[in-house]
Amino acid sequence: MEEKYYCRNCKGVRKHNLLFEKSNTGSDDVDFLQWNDKYMVVECSGCETISFVNVYGDSEMYNTDSNGKSDYYSNTIIFPLFLEKGTEIEDIYLLPRTIQTIYKETIDAFKAGCYILTAGGFRAIIEALCNNLLIKEDNLSIRINLLYENGYLTLNESKRLHSIRFLGNDS
Repeated sequence: MEEKYYCRNCKGVRKHNLLFEKSNTGSDDVDFLQWNDKYMVVECSGCETISFVNVYGDSEMYNTDSNGKSDYYSNTIIFPLFLEKGTEIEDIYLLPRTIQTIYKETIDAFKAGCYILTAGGFRAIIEALCNNLLIKEDNLSIRINLLYENGYLTLNESKRLHSIRFLGNDS
């Protein structure tokens, strides 16, 4: 059986071979809610990267169209979690330890879909970077401008950091 899942190594949806599968089904005490929880170990057909897949669905997971027809869906989670768009910093060991820690936690939050935590983490990365470069202003907006003025950022990168600052403020 070959299924298509996202491969974190190939960076795209690829065919995967099923290595192991275990399913659990059940219902509540009055059979109102019925569920299916499937766990699989899969291997990418191209690069042989191993992943763990969890597919969960229950009788309440459906959308109804304008004709009254119900369309059931399930949630699929692939582990380890990954970034489908974009890439992580590869040489993270070159970063100062504090920035490494905040970066790793922020990326993990982003992979897990925790976007409010991610926005706060991006703001914390900017703060840690400024601290590391001894830019000691109290106002983060001024600190970002100083990163640009001191040649650490381009104007476009500075604008992006201001956008991230606004996200962090909102979160």
